[in-house]
Amino acid sequence: MKKKIIEMVDSFLKEKGILPQKDYIWSLQGPTLIYLGNDNPFKSLTVGDVGRIKEMGAQFLVEP
Repeated sequence: MKKKIIEMVDSFLKEKGILPQKDYIWSLQGPTLIYLGNDNPFKSLTVGDVGRIKEMGAQFLVEP
């Protein structure tokens, strides 16, 4: 189930220009999105985007 969540969220974020292994990595505990670097790439997401990602089953280490 976690693999499917990760695949769905990765696909959704790629459409928004946010790339796995470049902008973020995954912790399988949640699964939880962890951004890389000093700038949070998730801050550009709308409230609806964040809600959709959470509905898919993912969590954010730091809320956008």
